[in-house]
Amino acid sequence: MESSLVVAQTFLDLAREKQVRISAGQVHKLVYFSHGLHLGAFSGVPLIDEDVLAWTFGPLIPELYNVVQRYANDLGYELPLTGMEPIRRNTDAFKSIESIWNAYGACSDRQLEVLTRTPGAPWDEVWNGDEEHFKAIPRTVMQKYYDRAIRKSRMSSALPNTRA
Repeated sequence: MESSLVVAQTFLDLAREKQVRISAGQVHKLVYFSHGLHLGAFSGVPLIDEDVLAWTFGPLIPELYNVVQRYANDLGYELPLTGMEPIRRNTDAFKSIESIWNAYGACSDRQLEVLTRTPGAPWDEVWNGDEEHFKAIPRTVMQKYYDRAIRKSRMSSALPNTRA
């Protein structure tokens, strides 16, 4: 498993390669989607080691939020990752990240927010409208949802065949 910060930095590296800027909100949602895709593609193996919580504006990864929220729309390309190793390109983790980048990297923060809150999506499954109580989105809920999404989507074409 990876830190959500390392996954976020990988998205920032991809953005730098394409010479595009992405906001803190976009990075946050892309990390969430890549975690879900990884859970679905690799039989419940998580990409990140942190919990994902449901809150008013969609899924929240507290550790990542606490770092990137101070940047708002001027995130730049570098996060403070002291002592953390980058994700190598030939790994399953990178394949999940790259698949999400290719599918959603051009989406705005608002478009990504709408996608995270789609009826039937993991956030929708656990959200109860109580803004003062964050609920964990179970990995099993994410795995089931993204497994179905992979079967219906072109995103799986970039991933190795993990099913017998």
